[in-house]
Amino acid sequence: MLSLGKCLGTKSCILRRAFIARIASCGINKGQAEIRVRFAPSPTGSLHIGGVRTALYNWLFAKQTKGSFIIRVEDTDELRSSRESEKSILEDLKWIGIDWTEGPDLQGVNGHQYRQSERKSLYTYYANKLVEEGKAYRCFCVEDKVVRKSVDIDNAGEEAAADRKWRDADPVEIQRRLDNKEPYTVRFAVPGGKKVILQDRIFGEVVWDTDSSVDDFILLRSNGMPVYNFCVSVDDMTMRISHVIRAQEHLTNTLKQLLLMEALGHPPPIYAHCSILLGKDGTKLSKRNGAASVAQFREEGYLPSALVTYLGGFKPAGAAEKVALSTEEVVAAFSLDRIQRGASMFDIDYLKHLNREYVRAMKVEEVQKLVLGRLGPPWSADAGVEGAAPSLQPSVLHFDMKNIDLKTQPEVFQRFIAVASKIAQRDMVLLSETNRLVSKCLRYDLAASLEHDPLSSDVVKDVFFYPIARALWKDYEEGGTFPTGVESNFSEVWKAYVKRVSETLGVKGKQLFHALRLCLTGSLSGPDIADQLQLVGLAGTPGVHPLLHLQSNVVLLPERMKAIKKLCDGASS
Repeated sequence: MLSLGKCLGTKSCILRRAFIARIASCGINKGQAEIRVRFAPSPTGSLHIGGVRTALYNWLFAKQTKGSFIIRVEDTDELRSSRESEKSILEDLKWIGIDWTEGPDLQGVNGHQYRQSERKSLYTYYANKLVEEGKAYRCFCVEDKVVRKSVDIDNAGEEAAADRKWRDADPVEIQRRLDNKEPYTVRFAVPGGKKVILQDRIFGEVVWDTDSSVDDFILLRSNGMPVYNFCVSVDDMTMRISHVIRAQEHLTNTLKQLLLMEALGHPPPIYAHCSILLGKDGTKLSKRNGAASVAQFREEGYLPSALVTYLGGFKPAGAAEKVALSTEEVVAAFSLDRIQRGASMFDIDYLKHLNREYVRAMKVEEVQKLVLGRLGPPWSADAGVEGAAPSLQPSVLHFDMKNIDLKTQPEVFQRFIAVASKIAQRDMVLLSETNRLVSKCLRYDLAASLEHDPLSSDVVKDVFFYPIARALWKDYEEGGTFPTGVESNFSEVWKAYVKRVSETLGVKGKQLFHALRLCLTGSLSGPDIADQLQLVGLAGTPGVHPLLHLQSNVVLLPERMKAIKKLCDGASS
């Protein structure tokens, strides 16, 4: 147990007292002008979407006001807290694009430590200070019988009397128990009959009456461990936090923190409590109804920019209003006044829509980098045969290209990735769909389309279908004039070829392009015919084919032409 008695005159104790005094002095800063906000996660698990929203609000506010954004780790839960979880949370914040001016990885800035587990002596110092000033007291009651989170109004008097047994106890009796080394907690002496008023930036005026709202609550447990509200109050004071922007669920904690701030002689920060997030079923957002971790959103292929815009509350009022905002635009538009008081519905469908808009707005180079990392192992739940179990669905590329510099790869492979990126960007909502979209273009089953798709059967019945089909495989096998997709000027060559077929056979429009699409891609739907043909052609080159996963069901151009010839031969017989 950490003692609240006099500190011995050792060198270490003197240095510790000097450090505590320095921290304590910088915390008392009336008339503070600098904006200082904080995000204080508990490293007991993954960072979830609600925590990201809180961090984002603080970060946006700090950026907009040119203030300081601080990461403070609340790790007093020794059994559940871990450095691995802390590292994961910080990495997730960085991925979102959130940076900070002070934090646990920047130890010593402004003389602070940023993990509560490293600030225990500071909490003991202030608990001792409150006891000496008569604002707190040692309580020798059995802790587990008197610790309560709130007061039941029906028996408030009885419970309050039990809690305050040692508030005005005989000093002689207290000293006798201290001499006997009996365990005790340190309790805050809540002023009786006091009305506490909070002017919250979002919820407006909130009023509490101390007699009916709070007991003499614990500051230090019998093992010397400080409790949450005391730690938070001391930390906000010593770190000179100007604004506390946090979830609505913390509103009930604010009463204790306001009382502690007043007792410590420090003006409270400005509070802004954000409304809770609800799932689609109207209940509080949880893992069951959408509260996935940031890591899951990243794995599924959401872009950080989409999450920032969505969680920041920026939804266009009309069709003409811009959807995909830049980070600078989000910072400039943010305001605490934008945060609504009522509960917010977490709309995953709109988030997907927003993500698609950001994907569409990305530059080619950005898309290629992301696509390259999504085409390789580990196997994707979106690749391979549609409807197959995730464990049986392979990636497109046999090798993991996530950390490969594309510029160092063969020119033909760079072209393959370029067209794969164009195909993926056209239709994907999430980056995780890359494998499925590219794999679909590499697969080919003309016979299945003719058997199961009535529209494909109708195309084959058209008078021009077989003349077009015969022209394709003859030009490929005999004439050598068919564009194979590997040409450096493929776009121009393909357009010229289509024009020649059209003029030779006297066909154009849907009759021409439906036949070309069905013959070359095996389907009447999908990306541009030229893009698919180029993807397939490049996939068969020595610079690409060895990198393709053997189970991607790739059907290259020679096999496709054989299928076309087989169909034509069957029609002739």
